[in-house]
Amino acid sequence: METGVQSRLSAYISHKSLTYRAFEEAAGLSNGAASKLGKSIRRSTIERISKVFPDLDTDWLLTGRGDMLRTGQTATVTNPTAPVGIIQTNGQQGGTNVNGAPADTVARLLDVVATQQTQLTKAQEQIDRLLSLLEAARHDPNPPKTRPDNPPNNS
Repeated sequence: METGVQSRLSAYISHKSLTYRAFEEAAGLSNGAASKLGKSIRRSTIERISKVFPDLDTDWLLTGRGDMLRTGQTATVTNPTAPVGIIQTNGQQGGTNVNGAPADTVARLLDVVATQQTQLTKAQEQIDRLLSLLEAARHDPNPPKTRPDNPPNNS
């Protein structure tokens, strides 16, 4: 059963167009932690979430009072021609991106995306190889009578 905190967190995650996993990784939470949050949230967890997502009103998250977003926490775009998600540091170390997330969080998320893209590319290559093998087997005039991994028992 979903608690009030869980439903409010779910609303915020949807508002940010994130997955639970992306939210957890950005906030440095363990896998599945966001879906298990309840009334007894540790202060350190709230602080981690608040640091990475400063626009989230943690009082609203915990109690439901007030607004989901803190007032005055709107994102500003310093370079309107830059692609969304590019880190805007203005020559300073550790800047924020257009959504207000810290640069190190954005960098971690970009690493996750790059890793997933590599895994998807490898998976697609395997699928393509398997499809070509299936196509070749379909057109083979002399298909094997037994599976190569299961030879007949000649006892």
